[in-house]
Amino acid sequence: ASEIQSRQLTLQWETPAFNLTRCHTYSVSLCYRYTTAGGGGGHNTTVRECLAVEHNTSRFTLRDLPPFHTIQIRLALANTEGKKEGKEVMFQTEEDS
Repeated sequence: ASEIQSRQLTLQWETPAFNLTRCHTYSVSLCYRYTTAGGGGGHNTTVRECLAVEHNTSRFTLRDLPPFHTIQIRLALANTEGKKEGKEVMFQTEEDS
């Protein structure tokens, strides 16, 4: 993470090299999830979403996140041969001011 705020998280990574992608055409997705506490019923809700990242982009900002929550993030790379997901990384958004 290059910048962490209460409701957004900016991530930066190295652009995949050809020896990793093994082709010139591939797509990158940024998948994230977090859990929020339920209301009166007490049920927790897990939010999961995967967003397509523009080709050759190495930076992305997630917005509208809940403050003071653990956000779990994983990058996924897909090409004609298949899909590979990176290791999940956790970040904590800051408290709301």
